Amino acid sequence: MKETSAAEIKAIVGKNLKKIREAKGLSQAALADLCGWGQSRVGNYERGSNSIDIPSAKELAKALGVDVADILIPGKEVDLISLINQQDVFGTDENKEDFINAIHSDLTSKLKNSGPLFSRKSPSSLTVKMIGSSMESDNPKKNIPDGSEVVILTEIDGKNLNGKAVYVKIDGVDEPIIKELQIDGPNTYLVPWNQRYEVIKVTGNYEVLGYAHKVTTVISD
Repeated sequence: MKETSAAEIKAIVGKNLKKIREAKGLSQAALADLCGWGQSRVGNYERGSNSIDIPSAKELAKALGVDVADILIPGKEVDLISLINQQDVFGTDENKEDFINAIHSDLTSKLKNSGPLFSRKSPSSLTVKMIGSSMESDNPKKNIPDGSEVVILTEIDGKNLNGKAVYVKIDGVDEPIIKELQIDGPNTYLVPWNQRYEVIKVTGNYEVLGYAHKVTTVISD
């Protein structure tokens, strides 16, 4: 395999970081807040402008709920030898041993449990009951009637959830709700399909628990 340049690695790692963040339903500002940083820092990482050192990669992985290896080694297009030999990609204060130790357990676990290095297990799911008419519409592809049962897929790693109906927990709201996720730059909105309801602009912390996969209507309890 042709050795990947430092600039290419930073760009690929940044692209992968953005993909994971969006799949988790987080804005750059929300992710930065979880890490205790400013939004520009996350933006610079995603653009590949700045190197991601090992402590920062660990902080991002913790905030996103993923393995460090998912951020530092985003795909087959990156040669592992390139990463090890170009330690400056992750900051000149980190050496090869730091990098190897940071990802060793993650890689070992993936190889042992999943076969191909970055394959994912079949999505797990849960079934929730829709309460209220906020997601009802005349569009059969965008209609979740009150009282219907909704199958929620909870494996969302690597999934772009923008524009999908998600099962989301918002700070200050007791129970998770189902709304369409819309991310527009730094702004995040939860959109009801029933136009009689107002769009929710998310200003606090939130967690996407999964996305709607199938709707079944309950005839009788």
